[in-house]
Amino acid sequence: MDRGTHSSDELQEELETAEEHLSEAEEILWVTASNVGPDKYAIQLEEMTQRLWDLQHELDDLRQDIDDITR
Repeated sequence: MDRGTHSSDELQEELETAEEHLSEAEEILWVTASNVGPDKYAIQLEEMTQRLWDLQHELDDLRQDIDDITR
């Protein structure tokens, strides 16, 4: 994506779409983890969920940066 050609509104829309996908992925991970039980796969699912949360926080930070720049 060439960031120079996108308006802040377009970037906000892209962020919202990414957040929606992350939320859907989080739900899938939670459901899957609850069905797996306490084994190595559950641990891997927990690690994936943590990475997903990290991405959500990065998106929140990016959204704040965009808001700060466009004010």
